[in-house]
Order: sequence, then C-alpha cells, then structure tokens
Amino acid sequence: MEFSYNDLPVVQPVLGINDKWKQSIKLSSSIPYSGTNASSASGRLVNVVTANITTTPNWAAAKGGIALASVPAINAALYANLVAAAGVHGVVYIWDEISTPMADGQYVPFQQTNLALPGVFVQDSQSVKLLLEAASKDASVTLTLPERRIANTKTRTLYVIVNGIDPALKKETVLITTHTDGGNALEENGHIALLSYARQLKAGPPRRTTILVFVSGHMHYGEFAAPPGRASTVWLNAHPELWNGTDGRKAVFGSCVEHMGGIQLSHDLSKNTYEPNGLVEPEWLFASTAKLANLTQGLWKGVEVNVTRILDPLTGTIPQSGEGLPLLAADIPEVSLVTSPP
Repeated sequence: MEFSYNDLPVVQPVLGINDKWKQSIKLSSSIPYSGTNASSASGRLVNVVTANITTTPNWAAAKGGIALASVPAINAALYANLVAAAGVHGVVYIWDEISTPMADGQYVPFQQTNLALPGVFVQDSQSVKLLLEAASKDASVTLTLPERRIANTKTRTLYVIVNGIDPALKKETVLITTHTDGGNALEENGHIALLSYARQLKAGPPRRTTILVFVSGHMHYGEFAAPPGRASTVWLNAHPELWNGTDGRKAVFGSCVEHMGGIQLSHDLSKNTYEPNGLVEPEWLFASTAKLANLTQGLWKGVEVNVTRILDPLTGTIPQSGEGLPLLAADIPEVSLVTSPP
C-alpha cells in the first residue's frame, strides 16, 4: 500500500513576537501535520480566549491574523476546521491546567491527516504572559512551521499463520492483532506481546490455527482504508479465506493487544511537576459479547490483584478507544463496566 506522509518539521517551529518585543516564544509542541500548505504566517495576534474554556472561541475575530486561544488539554486542537474556515492564518494554543513537563511534546488530535495552517502549543507561564500582553497591544507575530510531505510512502501489514495441530479444530482460526503506527512507545507496543506469543506458539503449537497480524497504521484511523477508516478492515477484506468461512476456515475468536505496561504519572500544578507516582495505569479489557466478558472475568490474571475491568466496546458509557468488534448489539451485556471486588 502507498500513502502520503507528513514528516516532522524540517526545522524547529518558531513563534516570534515582532514590534518592540522582538523575541521568540518558548513552545511546548506543534499541531501534527500543520503548516503543510502555508509553512509560515504573520499577522496581528488576536486573543480569542474564552471565559469558559468549553465554549468555542470567536475565530472570525482573528481573520487574517494569528489566533491565541486557551483550551483544556483533552480538547486541544479539535477546532482545526473551524479555524481554517474563519480565515485565520495561524493558531497558538495555550495549554490549560497542565504542568510544563506534561505539556512538553504533547499534542492532539492524533487522527488528523493535514492542517493547512501552522499551529503550536504554549504552556510556559512567562511565554503565556508575553503573548497575552502582546495581543492586548495589537502586536504582530510570525509563526514558522515548515513540514515536508512525502508522497508514495510504502507500507505493508505483516501476518504469520501458525497451523493448529488438532484435526477436529483445524478449520477454526484465532486472530490476534495489533497496530504499528508508532505514536509513542506505550500505545504502540502490542508487537512485543505478539512476538512473545509467537515464541510460545513455536515451542508449543496451538490446537486451533492462530494468526498474528501486525496492522500497518492505526486500525481505527487508517489513512489508506475506506470509510469507516479501519486499516485492519483492509487486511480482513484481502484475506477472507482466513476468517469468514471461505475454504472452510472460520474465525472463532479475535483480539487486539496494545497499551501494555503503563505506569501512572501525576502532575502537580503547584510544583509544576509531572512524575511517576509508583502505581500502574488501570488495566482495561474490552469484551464485545456477554459470553466473552464472562470468560475473561474468570480467566484473566492482570497486574492488579483481584481486579479485572471489562468494558463494552460498543454501547458502554465508557467508549472503547481502539478497534472494537462490530457484533450484534443484542449479544452485548447491558452493564458497560464489570469490576471484580478490590
């Protein structure tokens, strides 16, 4: 498969205040893939910070200039389309309620493929103070964020088939998948589990045929997948004989493995720190059927003794953030979160 890839900036992003300030602002990070159509922008800095950070800023007020906005960490940069439609030439986001170490290198959203105008994040208190003052004085700024777009990038999904040894079950297949888009070491580390499992399968062949799939790109937001945009669907469509009953082989179980071994970090705004607190991140398991939920509840041995969290990936109150399995809703338990006694 081939797709167009936006490389990291060829030079570090720069935000400079012109006029009497004549100084660069310390940046936390940049919006992924921003500046691909216009790698730099200059104009007056317009404060569109809202009193209520959940309220959409008045982007039109910054038409032809650079917008300065404050957003909560979880919603940052989600206004990209609105910003562009308002005629804004660039955007500077102020991280809200987040420590400096936590803000460093932090960016969202992850599934955005391109943002024509340049955009950056700022958290440093002194830099924020300077920007707010500059905006109040109608100062101009220059934002430079050159990207490099690489066309015809080649990629492929890898998979391995380990044939089952039980003659009665040889037509049944088990699919174990992970994705390999490489956002960071923690999220995209499922390949470690699959490689470890491959060694186990080699040492002791399974009863059923087991297929390990290393999906290229993120399974849920595949850049080279047709709507709804699942890269794993590309592989499934290409190999129906391995799972849908074609040639007699039918999948009886499927699972996605990712996000292993996370440790908790706490940020203290009063101390401006972001450090490990000695705990592990809560372990979430997703089960798409009541039968699978019950099976997992009885067999899973996780990192937290006597605690197993099983979530409904389709209809639960806590949404599933990865692939999910599109099975019949009638077969899904009503309880979205099952937690064993602590």
